[in-house]
Amino acid sequence: MYFHYCRVDTFKNIMNSKVLWLSNLTESNDTQEVTRTFDILWSAVKRRLLESDIDRDVVEKEIEILDHQYQIEVQIDKPYGICFCKKADVLQQWLEYGDKTRGVVLGFDFNWFNGLKKEMPHPSSNFLNAIGYDEVLYHDKQLEDDFYKICYDAIKENGLNAWIMGIRPTFKHYSAFIKNPTFDGEYETRIVYYPPNRSKEFVDNALQISELVDAPFAHYCLPWTNGNGNNALKAIGLGCNCDLTQEDVYSILNNAGLSGEFQLFRSECSYRLR
Repeated sequence: MYFHYCRVDTFKNIMNSKVLWLSNLTESNDTQEVTRTFDILWSAVKRRLLESDIDRDVVEKEIEILDHQYQIEVQIDKPYGICFCKKADVLQQWLEYGDKTRGVVLGFDFNWFNGLKKEMPHPSSNFLNAIGYDEVLYHDKQLEDDFYKICYDAIKENGLNAWIMGIRPTFKHYSAFIKNPTFDGEYETRIVYYPPNRSKEFVDNALQISELVDAPFAHYCLPWTNGNGNNALKAIGLGCNCDLTQEDVYSILNNAGLSGEFQLFRSECSYRLR
């Protein structure tokens, strides 16, 4: 189960709409979202490539190609997603997303979603490859080592063709999941979707994702219930300073026409509002 922290009004909207919103990740609270991979991580890797034993002329030409390519990558095929936490009761999540412990946390069973696989997606004409979920990678020395090795091996094997044979696809593949390490206390897992450029209408797939453009910003809707009492939602947690009672929660669910088994709990956090 994965947990989505939110405000009470957002909780009500999720219950009434019966969908999760997948929003443009580049507009999230992390200003380095997506760009960190192509900027900070790549800068660290290319410094090491220039110091390696690979022919200097080949490395410099490859870096020139990739620098130009990455300026394009941050502008196209922007990922849409929704963020979850691996834990049900985390203060950092409550403070940032759960209205400073006055909100709600929702636990979803990802196995419920038909066609949603635990893997990093990438832009693709095949829908099943364009959506998926995985844990966020927080930028550290090990991550830089891994990416350096990928780039080093690719250039050694493919020379000037390395950018298209392995380096560029790898950076693009991971870009929606690499974050600033100061966010590591969020224990984040996220669902990411790369929408097709060819259509702004309903996408015919098992997950029934559709685009909504009538909101202040465009986003994609992922249904989490089939309307017959079969839901991905399995738990509802109330923040330690949330005003909702158990009766309020069930009233919200009933008004939304929802049924099914839900675990209801209250946070053990001891945060004092000031």
